[in-house]
Amino acid sequence: MRRLCILLLLLVVVVAVEASPAGACSCARLSDEEAFARADAVFVGSLADRKVQDGSIFTSDASAVHRFDVSAVYKGEVRRDQEIVSHASGSTCGFASPPSGDVLVFANEEAWAEPQPGPGQFAGDLCNGTRPLGQGGIPPAFGRPIEPVAVSSQAPGGLVRDGADDRRRLFIVSVGVLALTGVASGVFMCRRRATD
Repeated sequence: MRRLCILLLLLVVVVAVEASPAGACSCARLSDEEAFARADAVFVGSLADRKVQDGSIFTSDASAVHRFDVSAVYKGEVRRDQEIVSHASGSTCGFASPPSGDVLVFANEEAWAEPQPGPGQFAGDLCNGTRPLGQGGIPPAFGRPIEPVAVSSQAPGGLVRDGADDRRRLFIVSVGVLALTGVASGVFMCRRRATD
């Protein structure tokens, strides 16, 4: 019976560890042409400001809003003063330390995960092809650039939550509660058997 208790405890620990989210960014490199095709917005700009938002109690990751001074637009309706929302940490594919100087930015209207962009913002991450302009320039296939939209400041922004992150947190908390219940039940059974 003791072996059964130990096996039950090990099973609960393995399930709890396997259910926790990964903490590393891993993505395939895209060519500029692939990144262009997938993006809703493509532009050249330099980082003017970066504001890190608070993280949640369930994750060690925080969100960041990056404001770019845009000089040329190749795709999408991009503002002269454009905000890009991402995770603050590179381990979760966010712009941990965006490059200085001109950057070729590939961004989307919606993020594949939290945080979601607010009004007037785009989402970006390390996997979408964004890179310093000096690492390859602008491919000729992008065509001629257009001017950014002349808006002096962002609309009241902030981060918008779509509920996916909340569902993930609920799942993690549920797995944790089940794991604790399993451990408590296993300890109770082991102690009960030991006294019999």
